[in-house]
Amino acid sequence: MDQGIELGLAEAEKSAGTGRLSQVVVLTDGETSGEQLCRQLAQRAAEKKIHFTVMGIGTEWNASLLKDLARLAEGKWYYIDESDKDGAERIFLEEFGRMAAAGFTNVEMHLWPVKDVRVKRFRQVVPEIKELALTEPDERHLTASLGTLEWDKTSRYILDLSLPRRPDGNYVILQMDMSYDLGSGRRESTGKVPLQIQYTEAGQGY
Repeated sequence: MDQGIELGLAEAEKSAGTGRLSQVVVLTDGETSGEQLCRQLAQRAAEKKIHFTVMGIGTEWNASLLKDLARLAEGKWYYIDESDKDGAERIFLEEFGRMAAAGFTNVEMHLWPVKDVRVKRFRQVVPEIKELALTEPDERHLTASLGTLEWDKTSRYILDLSLPRRPDGNYVILQMDMSYDLGSGRRESTGKVPLQIQYTEAGQGY
């Protein structure tokens, strides 16, 4: 399994780059002598922004390893029952259909909170619920990777903020920018957009 993933990832890396979608799909029972190498390769896929899908098949598939690989590669995992003869085909069609529907790739959200505004956490809630990591490349500049967004699917997110007390009024609490690839070979951006909130006596604080 580790050798197969390594060969597949090497092929995908040859054409990976800005504006391109690359994907490695692994169909396996999950048994391998190279579990640690598999995990390292999954991390490499995430760093190269190569999509990673793992399908476990059979009655004794290595569930913990496959779930680990999907988590490390920021990808997906599936289980196919050995009696489901059409399972693999169904998942292949679903995965490549998702790639064909991709509208924005390598989407990143950038946040610049104003003084005394603290970003507590960031979550995706549609189409699935998951915590999204925030990094701070510069002081008071936070970024989060949203991955690939599809043309015909809504994505929704919740940003938890801690806000200082202020008199009633309308305030900008942060600047937000979305950057993404459209396949043109160059990075696109919305430019900074202010996020505003209306303070009232009853609605101050967190």
